[in-house]
Amino acid sequence: MLANGVGLRVEGVDGVVALAPSLPPVHVDPTAFDGALDRLRQLPVATRDLPAALVEVAAALPAVFDVDGAGLLLLDEEQALRCVCATDPLTDALEATQEATGRGPCVDAFVDGTVVTVDDTGVDERWQGLCRRLAAAGIGAILGMPVTIGGAAVGSLNVYTKRPHAWDESDVTSIAAFAELVDGLLAAAVAGEAQGRLAEQLQHALDVRLVVERAVGVAMGLRQISATEAFAALRAEARRTRRPLRELAEEIAEELRLPF
Repeated sequence: MLANGVGLRVEGVDGVVALAPSLPPVHVDPTAFDGALDRLRQLPVATRDLPAALVEVAAALPAVFDVDGAGLLLLDEEQALRCVCATDPLTDALEATQEATGRGPCVDAFVDGTVVTVDDTGVDERWQGLCRRLAAAGIGAILGMPVTIGGAAVGSLNVYTKRPHAWDESDVTSIAAFAELVDGLLAAAVAGEAQGRLAEQLQHALDVRLVVERAVGVAMGLRQISATEAFAALRAEARRTRRPLRELAEEIAEELRLPF
């Protein structure tokens, strides 16, 4: 990501813009930022529980950035996004709402592989009124950052503020450094350096991901819908018919048609 000199895309209300890789900290405390990164980079992945390590990364974000909470969504075996850690009840509610609806900035960050920002939930009209519901719950602004394994998106690292917040380039580039830490932890887990259910879940999700992406592409073309809508439609059909998502996706990818 940015530490390697590659820019990120940020999807906001006005579209996608390219970012430069090196930007000055504006909203970020440089001393706290460097100290947190140095500490977290020492996490002994091979001997630690993966969920505990992810909790530690998320817990560091509010103290470093001008945010009120942070959380992490990851794919499960059925390609559904699940909250694996949240720093506070509002973050938990933010993630749970998006889990239940299959819509929102953190879902789009994962599906589209882009950084998605909401500066003011009270006025943002995306996601069919979802932001208004989040505003009523006390969430003012959101930033969703994709997390990946080997370049494949498997979830999103998300932060929020209670008040509207104009996310700037320093927010995005700095939080990207923490997303890179998560990427490394997840990659080590599926490489066999960490054990447990979450590591197994991620490996299964990666095995299914490619065929699901093909099916999403077919659904987008046939229905003229977005990637997020297509992904949600596939998951809904798999639940309705009680079929494994992989089986349904393979049928769609092979026959180039939708059975629903």
